[in-house]
Amino acid sequence: MLAYINANAMTANDDIHFVNDSFDVTACRNTFKLLFEIMGQDQYFNNNGNVLVKAKVVGEKQCLIFPGGHIESHESVVDSVIGEIKEETGLTISDLEFCGIKDWGEHDGSQYIVFLYKTNKYEGYIQSSIEGEVFRMPLEDSKEKETIWHLNMMLDIFCKKGAAELYFNRESLDDSPILK
Repeated sequence: MLAYINANAMTANDDIHFVNDSFDVTACRNTFKLLFEIMGQDQYFNNNGNVLVKAKVVGEKQCLIFPGGHIESHESVVDSVIGEIKEETGLTISDLEFCGIKDWGEHDGSQYIVFLYKTNKYEGYIQSSIEGEVFRMPLEDSKEKETIWHLNMMLDIFCKKGAAELYFNRESLDDSPILK
């Protein structure tokens, strides 16, 4: 049934059934959306144990990352997080919990810092953007997928496994990331 919700405008396909363009995909999608809302499954998954990820193509590989972005001039970190999540996922988030940082030194001597926040408070529905498909997946499954930018180590910070910083030194011979 979920495949019908995500069907494109011309056809619906759940890998078993195929429905041609005479099928009203939009009406079906809206009906299932309403049913999931009534059942408390308004993100098509329940929120327990799932993480929000974005598929990103790097080179020829599709990898998983967390949604996020850059701070604009004269913008607070929290406002930036809220705005970037809205832009990339369609969700309006609130009640952010600061979890830690990811940081590294650039070759020019500057320091790059990524602020890591999480929340389970949101309004709206997941909408992918031109930057990549956004979806929820079970936390444990995300650890087994092809990720980039040390997503698996950031999960340790989000899950409060003792570390608050993910650091790597790009000038070091061993630039492996370290959880601190």
